Amino acid sequence: MAGVKSAFRVDDVIALVAKLAQVLSDEVECLRAMRIKDVQALQADKYRIISALEAVKLEVSRSPSLISNLSDNEKDSLRSVMKLFEQIMLKNFCQLQLAREVNTQVINAMREVVAEKTSTRAYDSSGYGGRLRGESSLRVNQVI
Repeated sequence: MAGVKSAFRVDDVIALVAKLAQVLSDEVECLRAMRIKDVQALQADKYRIISALEAVKLEVSRSPSLISNLSDNEKDSLRSVMKLFEQIMLKNFCQLQLAREVNTQVINAMREVVAEKTSTRAYDSSGYGGRLRGESSLRVNQVI
C-alpha cells in the first residue's frame, strides 16, 4: 500500500492489550468482592479499548504484512502479552459465571421466601381462614 501511512504500532497494540487485561483483572477483583457497581464503572473503559483493538484487527486483516514485518522481539512481546490476556480473560469468565450462579441462588432463595410468606394462612374480619395468594415478581435474568 504505497503512499498510505499505517497507524499500526506494535507497542500501541501491546499497551492496549495490557490495559484491557488490567481492566478485566480489576473486574475479576470487583466480582470476587461482589462490588457490582464498580464492575459497571469499568465497562466504558473496557468497551473503548475493545473498539481500538477491533480497529487494529481490521487494519491487520486489510494488510497482513503488518504482522509479518514485525521483528522477532516485537512478535515475542505480542505473544507474551496475548498469553497473559488469555489467562486473565479465562479468570474473568469463570468469575462472571460464579457471580451469575450466586445471583441465581440469591434470587431463588428470595423467591422461596416470598412464596412462603404469600401462601400462609390469613384470617379475615369474620375469623375465616384462607390462603393469601400472590405470585412473586422476582425473575432470574438468563443473560450474561
